[in-house]
Amino acid sequence: MVAAALLASLVEALFVLPSHLAALGGVGERRRTPWLGALRDRYSRVLAWCLARGKRVIGGAFLTAGVVVALGVSTLDQVLFTEVDAWAVDVRMELPEGTRLEQTGAQLGALEEQARAVLPPGVVKSWVRHAGFATSEAFPRVGSNHGMFRVNLVYGDQRDLTSDEIVATLRELAAAVVGPVATSVGTVEQKPPAGKPVAIEVYHDEPDQLLRMHDEVVAALKATPGTRAVSSGLEPGKSELRVRVDADRAGRVGLSPRDVASAVRVALEGAQAGTFRAGGEVLDLVVDYADPGGPEELARLQLPSPVGFVTLGSIASLERTRGPSVLRRADGTRRVRVSCDLEGSTTSSQVNQALESTLADVPQRYPGGRLHFGGEYEQTQESFTSLFQAFWLALIAIYTILGVQFRSFSQPFVVLGAVPLCLVGVVIGLLVTRSPFGMIAGIGVVALAGIVVNDSLVLVDFINGRRRRGVPLIEAVISAGRERLRPILLTTVTTVAGLLPLGLGWGGENPLLAPMATSVSWGLAFATVLTLVVVPCLYVLVDRMVLRVTGSPTVSAEEDGLDDLAALREDLRPEA
Repeated sequence: MVAAALLASLVEALFVLPSHLAALGGVGERRRTPWLGALRDRYSRVLAWCLARGKRVIGGAFLTAGVVVALGVSTLDQVLFTEVDAWAVDVRMELPEGTRLEQTGAQLGALEEQARAVLPPGVVKSWVRHAGFATSEAFPRVGSNHGMFRVNLVYGDQRDLTSDEIVATLRELAAAVVGPVATSVGTVEQKPPAGKPVAIEVYHDEPDQLLRMHDEVVAALKATPGTRAVSSGLEPGKSELRVRVDADRAGRVGLSPRDVASAVRVALEGAQAGTFRAGGEVLDLVVDYADPGGPEELARLQLPSPVGFVTLGSIASLERTRGPSVLRRADGTRRVRVSCDLEGSTTSSQVNQALESTLADVPQRYPGGRLHFGGEYEQTQESFTSLFQAFWLALIAIYTILGVQFRSFSQPFVVLGAVPLCLVGVVIGLLVTRSPFGMIAGIGVVALAGIVVNDSLVLVDFINGRRRRGVPLIEAVISAGRERLRPILLTTVTTVAGLLPLGLGWGGENPLLAPMATSVSWGLAFATVLTLVVVPCLYVLVDRMVLRVTGSPTVSAEEDGLDDLAALREDLRPEA
């Protein structure tokens, strides 16, 4: 959208605007503005003082930028997207396995009636209840023992309670309900999906080791300040009978675990022994146990082996247990996911970094296991990495274009010198507005890198034009700064004014996009002030360095490629 708007404005500036000026009779006599003249005089004195101390001014500016950026890195919270007030709240309930759908609906209805009585009027827009279905952070839960109801809220500026306060109220109600295996309350976010703030994936091939690692991760999550609603993918499922084959004893009688599993399957599910006809219909003849009984009866099951029949109990152990409700693998390894929500101003980066330190020795204590920190934390790291790459690609593209335009390898560095200076304003703006540095603010920084180049480009190009006319270096720099002061300030003022409504929330607060407006407006304002001083000093320093190395200045009077404007104006007169 921005690229299309800029292309349209380029066409307007090159063709539409000149035709308007020509139709209006050109530029009339410029009226003198006393305050602008006084501002130019003061700016000229400040610029002359800075040019006399160029190296110290440049060093001080970039040192200040480095200190401020370091302060921002150490103090600003890093989030993927800024938290916004949710538009809906989900209350999920899981009842014991085997609960009938009607019972689930009744439990949900009772909890919903309590919630209706507690929440004040003017907060809720509508209620929606589902029995047999519930959403989750990974996959929807389907079954007669699952259910949920959604509380659709009115817009945030039209209610007295925030979504977090409503969640806290509903969480207290859900915790007091007797009967459900688990209840959870969460918001439906307006921001793009980013996963749970904390989501740790535990990997191990051995189920027992996986369970122990899982328990340690859950305990660490519950002990970490700022976490709440810890949930686990290792939820108990239906009751099952587990047969553990002793490979050594089975091998002595010539059986493998696969042979034992096949024999048990035949005993429990039966095996097709043949077919027979009954009334013209072909039927399968299946042989199986009429009633396999419990573990004791199944342990006496006779298994054929190369050495004769052996009992199942002599080569395997049987035990009743509960199997996992869902068995998940990644890259062929068993995996279980543990996640949680956060409280208050706690950020995903803070909690995940603390957990990485706390759980650092877990994989070493369980050989073959590993932990993976995913969810919002992983997406934040990946997003900032891609954003950093885009930032450098943008700088390379800008350098290439400027190098072609100036026909110089050194002058693009003068123009790009304003880019680090804009970060001073970004950090200060985020600190003043108490906003975290997120993906949207980072996009604003990438856009800002292209915007701040405009002021530097206008100034450097005007200095080059003066020098092509034979004006000495220092005089060309000061006179160009005086002449370009008005358009540079106007460019900054119009851009900042256009972004102020979004950054300050005028006409409706938008916390998701406000950090981008803050980054661009504050960064551009600070960069403009510094550009008017530091870029001229950089220009002089680079020009003298090039003169010292090559023996010729970056721009010389002989390179004057400007047309004779007086003659051109005469040719374009209507009489001609």
